[in-house]
Amino acid sequence: MKSEVRKTREKRARKAIHALLGTKEAEYSVNGYVEHHLEVLPEEHWVRRLGTARPKPEAVLDLLQLRGTWRYENIECYDFTLPDNVTNYVICVRFNARGAIESVESES
Repeated sequence: MKSEVRKTREKRARKAIHALLGTKEAEYSVNGYVEHHLEVLPEEHWVRRLGTARPKPEAVLDLLQLRGTWRYENIECYDFTLPDNVTNYVICVRFNARGAIESVESES
């Protein structure tokens, strides 16, 4: 895939992740991902990364890094995760063959 398309999709994926934060639709995806990591990671991690023991959910999402992209049939997936290898969980944003976002899910 062309790097410009990849950059554009990555930006769109990040925007979609942020837009879902706090919505009922994201209870088991974005919201669950953030809540889980705020509970299980030690306060020292958050202080080191964000300067506070209890960061706002938006700040946690701002830390997400693109771990990789992969394809399955006509679906392209963008996997985002927290830095420092602190988790095996990702937020996966799926694009269909037309380039539209089909879903945003949390996976392990």
